[in-house]
Amino acid sequence: MGGGFSLKCMGYPGLRGPDGRPHKLKVRKHLALLVHLALEDHGARRRDALVDLLWSGAPPECGRHSLSMALSVLRGVLGAGAIRATSAHVRLEPGLVTLDLELLERGEVLGDAVTPPLEVDGFLADFDIEDAPGFMHWRDRQQARLLPMLQAGLLTLADQARRSGDMARVMALADRLLTLDPLA
Repeated sequence: MGGGFSLKCMGYPGLRGPDGRPHKLKVRKHLALLVHLALEDHGARRRDALVDLLWSGAPPECGRHSLSMALSVLRGVLGAGAIRATSAHVRLEPGLVTLDLELLERGEVLGDAVTPPLEVDGFLADFDIEDAPGFMHWRDRQQARLLPMLQAGLLTLADQARRSGDMARVMALADRLLTLDPLA
């Protein structure tokens, strides 16, 4: 589990520490930055692209300052070596944060005697940042990319609920599936 932090990206996002306790980030853009860095972990992200993603409406100097402050806050939560940054690039250390999407991708939806079933929902559902249109477009693209995997996870959970006779859960999961994809 890497550094022991887990990041919930399905539904409203949230960060949990190695001890399982939630870490509340007071500023939504800080949480959005963490989600973006964790999901786009294939390489370093350009600082100017991150400023455009989250602080496009601010003057460039203010946007750069806001990014630096956000990185400082994230380092305070995740540890000093969690984020590598140069004057041009930013990167979250690989393996530091486990995403719930990774469990979904591996098909670990149902859980076991120790782990509860995965809570499958839309990508960053109900997590809006009105003054960050770049981030909102990125979120929507990720939702479209992840939709088949999210649907498969919901269908797996619904099938398990059907087999156990939990029709109320089947209906709740069917409603969630329709919310994700009205044509389902």
